Amino acid sequence: MNVAAERINPGELLAGKAIKEVREITALRNPPIADLSDLTAKKAIQKGKIITEDLSLPKPDRVKGEPIQLIYKDGDLIIEISAVAAGDAVQGKIFPVLNPINSKIVNARYLGNGRAQIYY
Repeated sequence: MNVAAERINPGELLAGKAIKEVREITALRNPPIADLSDLTAKKAIQKGKIITEDLSLPKPDRVKGEPIQLIYKDGDLIIEISAVAAGDAVQGKIFPVLNPINSKIVNARYLGNGRAQIYY
């Protein structure tokens, strides 16, 4: 299983920061992760800790501050505007987006390829 080779800070990629070790896992509350590629740390992980599902998140496609195409759909009406990600975006997940028209934060579902649809 994968064990942190050093302290891993939130948002850092897990690949390359872990080593394989044989450990007792009967007391673990969450399953260990075998493949660390494209995963980031959800919170700080101390050196020597077994990396489990609750400690990781998928690598975001867009990070806070990057441009996003924000889509609003209502029946046949479709409006697209350029907006800014106010949080990290992972495909299929809800994240905050800054609407530049009124400077308000709206929730949107990230569709991929820099596009998100308003979630309500």
